[in-house]
Amino acid sequence: MGAKVLLLLFIFSFLIINAAAVYAQAIAVSPDRLDFLVTEEYDVKQLIIYNSNRDVLRFSVSSDSGWFAFDKQEGSISPGSYEKVRVTATPGADADNGKYDYYITVSASSEATGNIALQLGASIRTAVTIARENKASTVAGIVISASIVAAGLLVYWLLRLLRQRQKNIYRSYI
Repeated sequence: MGAKVLLLLFIFSFLIINAAAVYAQAIAVSPDRLDFLVTEEYDVKQLIIYNSNRDVLRFSVSSDSGWFAFDKQEGSISPGSYEKVRVTATPGADADNGKYDYYITVSASSEATGNIALQLGASIRTAVTIARENKASTVAGIVISASIVAAGLLVYWLLRLLRQRQKNIYRSYI
């Protein structure tokens, strides 16, 4: 019994002495969702990665889509500081109009040595709405509109010509 108590005391004291070296990393990413609207070629948004930890954090940014580019794919953030990352969404020219859902992932780990640190990650829901103007539709709309105006003018001219003839016929009988 005495050996078991001694062993428990040894383990307990070891845990207390080393407890300060075991902690969880803390990052935050803002905003928690990015909504891109692509009307031409691309749209740009910004992510802010916060380090509320007591050690320097290494971070990396990635996506499940090739449409996204990041001005900083990885870096370090000092304790209590933040890093801004510009995110550019560039769908291919052949992408159809519509809404597409993806995720952007931010991973972080501590640069501290001698501590047990956890690998962290945050996923940001990302929507890309493509609303490009269809140039063929624009041209077709202009042609159709011009045709309607031309048809209206033609009907007006024909009715006016018919009225003029009726007046001439009426005058010839008087």
